[in-house]
Amino acid sequence: MSPAGGTYLSGTTVTLTATAAAGWHFNRWEGALVGSTNPATLLMDANKAVTAVFVQDQYALGLTVAAKAA
Repeated sequence: MSPAGGTYLSGTTVTLTATAAAGWHFNRWEGALVGSTNPATLLMDANKAVTAVFVQDQYALGLTVAAKAA
């Protein structure tokens, strides 16, 4: 997530961007941000904590078993 954090003056608007690693995708924000808009903006008017939630990509595998007569 960028920026990684820090201290901001009151009234500053911070743009947060969640970047997923390979095999993962961004799902939602939690804490002082809610929703799934990415990037998202946050007005600094108090101390805040934000969590970016990522979900691992999953793919279905279908298998077929075939019997072969001798």
